[in-house]
Amino acid sequence: MFGRFIRTELNWDAAARSGCHVSTRNCRLRTELGEFHTVWYLGPHGGRAGVNDPSARPLRVREAGAPALLTAERNLVVREFENEFVRAGAPATLELPVYETESGVRILLDGNHRAVAAHRSGLPVDLLIHRLHGPADAAILPDLVHYRG
Repeated sequence: MFGRFIRTELNWDAAARSGCHVSTRNCRLRTELGEFHTVWYLGPHGGRAGVNDPSARPLRVREAGAPALLTAERNLVVREFENEFVRAGAPATLELPVYETESGVRILLDGNHRAVAAHRSGLPVDLLIHRLHGPADAAILPDLVHYRG
């Protein structure tokens, strides 16, 4: 469905072996968008961190828009998307692929900049969410190492 467009390190073979399945739903709740996890991380002392840092904490969309938490380049991209959404007017329309674990953790597989920009804009949202449902297994998605236990 959206495999070649995914930018995270999703292992499609491992996902298929684990029995992952896809569902799609519409959502108009900005608060729900804010709860999605990005693939951006905060270190234990408040600085940016990478996925391979065991003490890193994934940022949710609602907190990832803080300019102090973004690199200058990332903030510029988010600001450009935010300006586009504001110029286009409400609602901010997005189609997003999400990995969803059995415990309900939802990680954006692509569209992190757009999702953060839409949320940061304060506009209403109209989301088409493609959810890949599967286990919290880092062999499928390395980011899942942060969601065990």
